[in-house]
Amino acid sequence: MGVRAAATRFVRAGALLGLVVGLGATAATALSAEDLARVSVEPSAKVVWVGERFELDVKITINDELRRDGWPQLFAQKLDVPVQLEAPWIDAPHFGRVLPWASDPDTSDSIELSFAREAGPALVVWASGTSICGRDDAGEPQSWSLLTYRREFVAERSGHFTLAAPRVRYATTASVEHDVFNDPVAVDTRFVTVEGKSVELEVRALPEAGRPASFSGAIGTFEISTEATRRELAVGDELELVLTIKGDRELDALAAPRLAESTGWHLLGVLADTTVAPVESLERAPDRSPPRRVFRYHLQATSTSVSRTPAIEFSYFAPGEGAYHTLTSETIALRVAAREAPTEPDEDAREVPRPIHWVSGVGALVVLCATIFVWRARRREPVDPRPDRARGALAKLKSALEQRGANPETAFTTFVADQLDIATSAVSGHDLARRLRDAGASPELAERAARTLDVHVAARFGGAAPEVERTQLLALAAELDAALRATALRRA
Repeated sequence: MGVRAAATRFVRAGALLGLVVGLGATAATALSAEDLARVSVEPSAKVVWVGERFELDVKITINDELRRDGWPQLFAQKLDVPVQLEAPWIDAPHFGRVLPWASDPDTSDSIELSFAREAGPALVVWASGTSICGRDDAGEPQSWSLLTYRREFVAERSGHFTLAAPRVRYATTASVEHDVFNDPVAVDTRFVTVEGKSVELEVRALPEAGRPASFSGAIGTFEISTEATRRELAVGDELELVLTIKGDRELDALAAPRLAESTGWHLLGVLADTTVAPVESLERAPDRSPPRRVFRYHLQATSTSVSRTPAIEFSYFAPGEGAYHTLTSETIALRVAAREAPTEPDEDAREVPRPIHWVSGVGALVVLCATIFVWRARRREPVDPRPDRARGALAKLKSALEQRGANPETAFTTFVADQLDIATSAVSGHDLARRLRDAGASPELAERAARTLDVHVAARFGGAAPEVERTQLLALAAELDAALRATALRRA
């Protein structure tokens, strides 16, 4: 059923919903024109945190006179709800961003209605209708419809914000008469604007005190579980460790949690499942399973001393408590065996080397030695033995920082990932300094690089802006690149 069809069904089924619509009356209601509609704003929370999702409900109460046959419309296109909502912060919020429409509303009374916003007629895909019956000051029975226009937002800037009072505009008439063709005609039409009340919203920056190193921006309430694809393997074999995260918020932007420091394992990479159970409302149906996201860690065993999978630390911020929590996954017992050495061929099966002329061998050896000597003499500097990613990391960083609107945190994270030849999702963590030291950086340089990255990550969650200039960031990167290159040359 299409959008328009669903909307029309709601209007025509008004009697089934308990709506009292006065069709056939020729005189307007005894209420004043300004009393035919009201509007208000109700946030799901008046205090939210940077990165937190929340909802704003615009509640529009209209007298059913506005929907009677022949009542004047605002536009040439007839609307199911003949009102125009004016609230600029709905589509362009100054405190963050608005999320796309939910494709499958979670409430059983959700319907599809059309009405006008500032930009003109628009389709509302999340409105719920409720009937309200009462009497006016003159004692006449009145029927009202309460419509809820809901949008979901993400707070991105801290501070105190005032949501301007919403306004509703509609047409009214003194009476509805019938022409010679018995069609209803509005008499003495005029336009009325009703204004609600403004709402104060406070967005708080996530606290820096107590923020775990493994925190990557998750806000809400979560639980985790792990499973391994195999329980027996040999040194050098690959193991897939599957982490499942369930929560009360949408998880599509969740970063892969870091592995706890563990010896005997080498992280090859992390893949995230693209199918994520969506959350369209913070008020989920009781029988709906919570959203989940799955991360697959590809590990390589490097020692027979390993007896369990590494733990995974996942930190999140609980907005209701205003505190951080860290979950540590259970480790899984397994057995890592030594890799068997390749079997030697039988003595009888070995090929007996054929004798060669000793003069030809000596001549070839002389030519080879002379070639190597000339090549080494002409070579001005040693060749960088690092992977292509590491060799081009510094130039890539310089190019990224020269771009307008460049994100220093993203650029420097990519630089470190290229230097260590790992995925960007595996960079941040409490053991970054140790990994840089293992790659050849001095302890002081490794700590400085890790601290610089932590400062930029903290700024993303509402913390103090980093004081590191781009020139300083490039200088640090150049120093790190030179140290890792020199170590690679020595090890080669």
